[in-house]
Amino acid sequence: MKRLPSLTDGLNNEQAAAVLSESKRILMLAGAGTGKTRTLTHRLAHLNLNCRVGTSSVIAITFTRAAAKEMKDRLGPLIGDKEAKKLNCSTFHALAVRILKEWGHRLGLDKQFTIYSQEDREEIIKSILATLGLASQTSVNKVIEQMGRTNPREPEASVLREYGWQLRRYNAVDLDHLIRKVNELFVKHSDVAEYYRRQWKYVFVDEFQDTDKEQLQFVKLLSPENLFVIGDDFQAIYGWRGARVENILQFPNEFAGTEVIKLEQNYRSTKPIIEAANNLIKHNENQTAKTLIANKDGLPYDRFELSSQDSEAEIIAGLIKQKALGESYSDYAILARTNAQIDFMYYKLRAAGIPCLVLSGSDDPLKKNDVRSIISYLISIFNPKDERNFKRAINFPEPIIAEMQMKELQKYATDHSLTLRDAMIQHENFSMSRSFFTEVSDRVLSADTALHSFTELAECLDLRGRYSERNLHNRIQDLDDAQQYIYYWMERQQAIGEDCDAPTFLKWVRIRDIQEKLMDTKDAVKIMTIHGSKGLEFPTVFLIGMNEGIFPSKNTRDMEEERRLAYVAVTRAKQNLIISSTRESVSWGKTEIMEPSRFIAELNAGSESIEP
Repeated sequence: MKRLPSLTDGLNNEQAAAVLSESKRILMLAGAGTGKTRTLTHRLAHLNLNCRVGTSSVIAITFTRAAAKEMKDRLGPLIGDKEAKKLNCSTFHALAVRILKEWGHRLGLDKQFTIYSQEDREEIIKSILATLGLASQTSVNKVIEQMGRTNPREPEASVLREYGWQLRRYNAVDLDHLIRKVNELFVKHSDVAEYYRRQWKYVFVDEFQDTDKEQLQFVKLLSPENLFVIGDDFQAIYGWRGARVENILQFPNEFAGTEVIKLEQNYRSTKPIIEAANNLIKHNENQTAKTLIANKDGLPYDRFELSSQDSEAEIIAGLIKQKALGESYSDYAILARTNAQIDFMYYKLRAAGIPCLVLSGSDDPLKKNDVRSIISYLISIFNPKDERNFKRAINFPEPIIAEMQMKELQKYATDHSLTLRDAMIQHENFSMSRSFFTEVSDRVLSADTALHSFTELAECLDLRGRYSERNLHNRIQDLDDAQQYIYYWMERQQAIGEDCDAPTFLKWVRIRDIQEKLMDTKDAVKIMTIHGSKGLEFPTVFLIGMNEGIFPSKNTRDMEEERRLAYVAVTRAKQNLIISSTRESVSWGKTEIMEPSRFIAELNAGSESIEP
């Protein structure tokens, strides 16, 4: 078979083997910074150019949209942008949405189904507990704990049956059950799985160490002709949300004839950083045999032992403000174990005049109260069966159906087997409400993009006029921020050749990942939890709060996963790694004496503690 030499030029032997392998089942164990994306895109290019495999015959599953975009961006120069854009590349959840939009009718789902978030789920279950009179017998958390069990106990089982009934009635799917729903579809309708099996001859799954039971079942039910999975068990950090490191450890046993290829040459970090990472991770037992190898020289990592969080923040702010370890603010990242730590650091850096970007949901423009109400309104327009969002919409920004009228409407809907929206349209007492809602819906439905729909709705409701009259300038700013956010989302959608309409946006809002913020290119220090840093890299990394009881967490049930999390943090650094701990910590007004994290001793890279 003739191949283009350029596809393996510059690759090491293991990378080249992964690119050219003719095995049907491949497990690529790719250590941190070992060039897995380059290897993967070169394999895709090899299949396309040398094996005549069209990108439309390939599905690449990633864990973030940022990773999917990077893959397409890198593939473009190899095979051409037009062909690269045809590549099916998405997260597990986005893929589940796509499949359910096309085939969900087999399970009674309309295309415009709503996705309910964890917050939505908790609100619904709380309401069910009150309605069924079970609030004194169980709790929201206890009900959620029983989800997914074959035989849930009572009274939680009764609540779950009602919850499932409401989801069906409202044409909705629980966010955490999207993939389970697809698996149900594949089991009940094997022809659907066969349809995708014929369509996607080659399936790639990235970050396989972070897959859960349902994602593994999805891959098995799809049973692709060619399966290539990529991952690193050293970086398995999501066991707390159901991920199973065993999925990657046992992959060769689950899929007969698997070829295992290890990438161990690290191209990201300096020798001292990689030496520290290797020293740390060798303390784990349940893992594959791998050792990262680095060739870049550099200084040992620094360690600060400080008196308090305040002094820790002051030292870090001083180094960043001087740009002592980088050329721009974007060269710096601050990683912490908890959200409380990153919030504290954010306010300290802002006070020092340092531009920051926090990767968390705390300042999400789509979570402002009125913006959430607009999104609910849009959902109620596109999914007429969603009575939950209809109730929110019909009384925003001011109630147009009083509480007693709503009870009358609900009774009419029940008596005539109608949705609340259809009941309002038919009932003679609601002609004004019907007229207004119909006019608003028509304008929104005629819009061609998500931003256009959002803007049309805001104008129909005269939100800016209302806010201006009441001097609510902060809410006008919330609208501006949301519209800007949607505009940027549309730009990214267009860049990767995907739809920009409102239904697509409304589903994306529920499945988006935290790294979406990284597509903002402004020069700023990135502050995030270590979980949020997965897959990223920075010239200089500050790993803060390295104290026993904080990291590792005193609440951990899996010390090996905590250690893997520390390994992920260390291997985000390219040139400079600064680890800090404090001698005391203040919690709820009480000062505690702290000890350095055990992980500092395990890193054991010959660094010295620095007393500022």
